[in-house]
Amino acid sequence: AKEMKKQIRDGEGGSVSEWISVKERLPQATGKYLCAVKDKRGNLWTIASDWSLEMKSWFGDYGEIKNKVTHWMPLPDPPKEG
Repeated sequence: AKEMKKQIRDGEGGSVSEWISVKERLPQATGKYLCAVKDKRGNLWTIASDWSLEMKSWFGDYGEIKNKVTHWMPLPDPPKEG
């Protein structure tokens, strides 16, 4: 059971990123990231979104994200086949 918890925590041997507050820093490269977003009602949810370094803004499937992005992290590596 202890090994299973470690695999879940570590992504089966890979490292798992921690959430980074947008108050602490923003991504240094344009790309896709996992974001925590707070809507107008105060609900917190996660989405995969694109960060534009040039525009310093987050974008989702329907354009610029208008809700407040509070935290972000790099997307995990895809699963390894085998």
